[in-house]
Amino acid sequence: MAASMFQLPETKNRVWINVCVDHKTEIYELLTESEEPDGSVKCLWHQEYPLGMGLADFQYANLIHLEEMITEFRADFEACSVDGDELAHKRVFFVCRYCLFQSPLMVPMVVCMEQLRLHQKTLEDVLSMLEEYKALFPKLHHIAHDFFMTDKANNMAERYWNCTASDPEHFFSLEYATIRCGRIQKLYNNPDIRFSYDLFPRTVSYKDVQGVLIEITPENKPEVKAPEIVFGEILNTESPQMLASFLISRYIEKSMRMKRCKFCQKLFGVTTERGPSYCSRRLGGSSKTCREAGSLRLYEQKMMEDPALREYKKSYKTHNARIRRGQMTREEFDAWAEDARTKRDQFLSEQIDREEFITWLNQDIRN
Repeated sequence: MAASMFQLPETKNRVWINVCVDHKTEIYELLTESEEPDGSVKCLWHQEYPLGMGLADFQYANLIHLEEMITEFRADFEACSVDGDELAHKRVFFVCRYCLFQSPLMVPMVVCMEQLRLHQKTLEDVLSMLEEYKALFPKLHHIAHDFFMTDKANNMAERYWNCTASDPEHFFSLEYATIRCGRIQKLYNNPDIRFSYDLFPRTVSYKDVQGVLIEITPENKPEVKAPEIVFGEILNTESPQMLASFLISRYIEKSMRMKRCKFCQKLFGVTTERGPSYCSRRLGGSSKTCREAGSLRLYEQKMMEDPALREYKKSYKTHNARIRRGQMTREEFDAWAEDARTKRDQFLSEQIDREEFITWLNQDIRN
């Protein structure tokens, strides 16, 4: 994707992040000072993720490719730290967006690069933070897979403390600073609300956790809630490890565990004992999530494997054929189909057993 297609965000004086976690959502904001004289702030990027996604998505971040991009644009990074032309700034901004597509845990790197564009940081600072991420990666991989992938959600704080004492190579003390009580907007990733980092036409939204571009049309436009203000503890930091510590501490507080999605095989967070089997990531090139596609796949598998559901499918075709033969009106078929779906759903939810369901279908056919 050519850097020339981007328009640069307007940053002023400083750039920072706000991070807030409630009982089921992680909220991230990239902020700068506004051009207005009233001292207000301007939001460059706002994104909301399901609880656990900050740590989960970082497991799949491609730090090697990020390092290759920084090396490729090295001259542009060096130019931006002192002045640089527009093309150099756009190339650095291109790398910033790549970081956000990887994981929200990469937001401190974006702050560092934006500070470089403001001549407050240098390429050495960017490379130093990259080394920090590379050192953090195996630890967070271990924490995600060996600590949070568990069937036991009790005493998690005690378990983590014991792990830091017994395995300091893979576990670190959860320390972070600059926490304040405040308010933050919850926008529910409304595709109509745009920020400087949302640089594609309004008919396109990248607002999904995989960074997949999906064309938004009137037919598939998602229903979203109206924005609201929520209050909670907000983290301000430029440190990747402090951000990771904040997220991990919130996961522990909410007894969150990690599961592997049965569709995409990636990790995601759950807070209930059973929890869903599929994550909410969007499938590449599709408006469907793993959860939606997984439920459909599970239903189709049951249709193939369960004799009762095969009988339902056979009965449906039989009744539909009666319309063509003039043995049933469309209205009669629609009424039967609604009753059949009700019986099918009762069977799937174990409200009626297989024998009762098949008996109902066969009685209906004979009638």
